[in-house]
Amino acid sequence: MAEFVTQANFLPANRIGEVWTTEIGRVILSPNKNNRINCDRGELIICQEDIEITPDKNSVIVIIGRQFLGSEYFYHSSKRRPLL
Repeated sequence: MAEFVTQANFLPANRIGEVWTTEIGRVILSPNKNNRINCDRGELIICQEDIEITPDKNSVIVIIGRQFLGSEYFYHSSKRRPLL
């Protein structure tokens, strides 16, 4: 029986060496003898609790709203307009 119930996020990823790049950032997998990965593209399954999002002043994406959906939030985003 599972010790907890969680929701997972499936993120498309590209691999270069041990670093997987996703739309929300990079993930480094700890190397071990069971990590025999023979591909450079795939999906990473990441639990919500394992994701930490921090502000990036250089980002073109801005969070413009948040909606509570009972057990989770949905964030509304928009592309930042370039300064003229």
